[in-house]
Amino acid sequence: LRWLTNEGENIFAGQCIFVALYLVTLNIVLRLYRKAAVVPWWACIFLILSKRIHSIFMLRLFNDCIAVLFGYLAIDLFTSKRWRIGCVVYSLSIGIKMNMLLHAPGILLVLLVCTGIKETVVCLSICATVQFLLGCPFLVAHPMEYIKRSFDFGRVFMYKWTVNWKFLPEEVFLSKAVSITLLVLTVCFLLFFAYKWFSTKKLQITFLSRDCAKMDPCFIITTIFTSNFIGIVFARTLHYQFYVWYFHMLPHLLWCIRIP
Repeated sequence: LRWLTNEGENIFAGQCIFVALYLVTLNIVLRLYRKAAVVPWWACIFLILSKRIHSIFMLRLFNDCIAVLFGYLAIDLFTSKRWRIGCVVYSLSIGIKMNMLLHAPGILLVLLVCTGIKETVVCLSICATVQFLLGCPFLVAHPMEYIKRSFDFGRVFMYKWTVNWKFLPEEVFLSKAVSITLLVLTVCFLLFFAYKWFSTKKLQITFLSRDCAKMDPCFIITTIFTSNFIGIVFARTLHYQFYVWYFHMLPHLLWCIRIP
């Protein structure tokens, strides 16, 4: 991007690039909606009506936009049963922005159901290998610092930037009790939805027979979308640009509620 924008001086060129990224992202999302066949065509109009999304892509130029592009592309590959290349693309999305880990529980469930334990281990190994290759330049130069900062679970979030828990007093927001409570709720809801899906007879038959051809792409899409949304609901803090993490998933999730 620095090369294409003259070391960041040519802002207009950067905006043109992000317009292209926006259109590619929207195209992939519409492909997923077509495969899921849940949302009526007219409701897809809502996907292009958010001024904030336009701002995040074409004015703010956040890297969140590139991360979600790779994330949606990975989901599209999963629905086409291209598991290994999908894991490569998904791992690249994590390399751009770690919020893509919110997809991980749903992807793990999909892999286990559709490919079995052995292939799931292979796919997870692919993800780990991609992360190792991406981190190599930093691991060689400053290994301890890179690992420490990459997995800084003791990080204290800044209250002034949060938008989802702003109604809490600052001392409550920063407390360890809130952090632990949100983590526990996240795990509980993920387990609840995993049990809910796996308790269905169709899913059990697919898991036992490994006949993923019978698995509706809607299950793959809904599982990963729900996993991400659970993480969003119980996130310790959200900033305005994080809206792009889940905006394009909302019509699908809302219409899934209407299905018996």
